[in-house]
Amino acid sequence: MANLIIDIGSLSVKAAWAEGVELGKSYRYQGYRVAEFVSRITSEAKAETTVVASDTPVQGDLYSVLSENSKELILPQDFFCAGIDFGEAFESLSPARKASLIAAAYYFPRQPVSVFDFGAMINIDLIDGHGKYLGGALSPGLRTRYKAVNRYSKNLPLLKTQDSFKEIGMSIEESIDAGINSGIIFEIEGYLRKYPENINIFTGGDANFFASKMKRPIFAICNLVLTGLALIACHYDFKGIA
Repeated sequence: MANLIIDIGSLSVKAAWAEGVELGKSYRYQGYRVAEFVSRITSEAKAETTVVASDTPVQGDLYSVLSENSKELILPQDFFCAGIDFGEAFESLSPARKASLIAAAYYFPRQPVSVFDFGAMINIDLIDGHGKYLGGALSPGLRTRYKAVNRYSKNLPLLKTQDSFKEIGMSIEESIDAGINSGIIFEIEGYLRKYPENINIFTGGDANFFASKMKRPIFAICNLVLTGLALIACHYDFKGIA
């Protein structure tokens, strides 16, 4: 039996079957009927172990569906986070951020790593070469910044994100694109300069876009969180690795 891993984010739900660390068929859902979404997945097959990353407690119908369709259920409060010493940050970090760092330690054992997650928020997290969590930072993501410009001004438009932008704009629209995109690039480049010895991993929806704008080597790993959850599902032993 395969393991089922589920990442319940603020904007969407991602799920995948996993054999060990290898990810198989994946799913994506946007909406509020998460229990029905999971029921459709588990109607195909039952899971050996199901791991859920969610910022809110798993309750009600969803908990029942998960419990009935897997031999073992691992919820965020049950994460053992082998290989990573989160210290006092363990309680405050989201399950997804923990999972991404577990995956980072797996991909790059005994190396310092910076993880940049580009979603509704930009999460930046660092671990050293011994798997110790050094801290992190949060700032608004790309679309969040566009929405803020429109919401907190009287006359500025809500623009769509573009595949390219001018570094300095002549029009209001070009200036918004330049300010938001360049602002994120300068922000990220600041971290890259501050920690030049670190391996840099970009993940999340806008990872590839910003990775292409960097002058330093970047590893873009789209399913970093799911890989971390897969490691938790198979009780991966980091002994001698991280």
